Amino acid sequence: MVFNDLILAFLSGMLLTSKRMIAIGDWIEVPEFGLDGQVLEITLTTVLVKSWDNTFATVPSKYLLTHSFRNWRGVEVTGARRIKRAVYIDMHTIQRCTDGMLDAFSSMPYVAEYVDWKRKEWSGAGPDGFITNLGLFRAYVRGYLQHHRKILPEMPLRVYQEEPTRHGLPVQILAFCPETEITPFEEVQSDIFDHILIMVPEFELRVRQAL
Repeated sequence: MVFNDLILAFLSGMLLTSKRMIAIGDWIEVPEFGLDGQVLEITLTTVLVKSWDNTFATVPSKYLLTHSFRNWRGVEVTGARRIKRAVYIDMHTIQRCTDGMLDAFSSMPYVAEYVDWKRKEWSGAGPDGFITNLGLFRAYVRGYLQHHRKILPEMPLRVYQEEPTRHGLPVQILAFCPETEITPFEEVQSDIFDHILIMVPEFELRVRQAL
């Protein structure tokens, strides 16, 4: 009983290193302890972390086994960082496109091919065969990302709806960027969503914001 904590800390340190859960140089986040930084030292009982604001903190090894933490090593190994963010659309602005609207939208980049494909797919479908402005918007965003120089073409790319919420209809964007450092990554992600948000009204849609 006297040495219980010491033995647990010792075993935790061995497990963390032997299982490669963390290594020196890894960037980890431990939200419960406010840790967000790079691992500088691993002993059998503690882990020393240098945070992004250049402060230092130690955390007992056993807490990294009993509490959840995030290790960003995979980002550096694969050379890809995930972009995953939703744009919330006001569902009152979603509408069925008329032929005139389709002709107008077809002049926009990345949209004409989608319109042609949908028209062929729905040919002869009667009243069920129609295209929405939201579908065109998703097609545009997908094409925009496929042609973006900072999006990895070999990695998964998806633009899809999620379940509606009181904040609107989430259109989820999933893609991978080759910038793994946080500042360049955030710049790329911000530029992409600046563009996407500006394009929402072009499809006669509106971004939904909770009041």
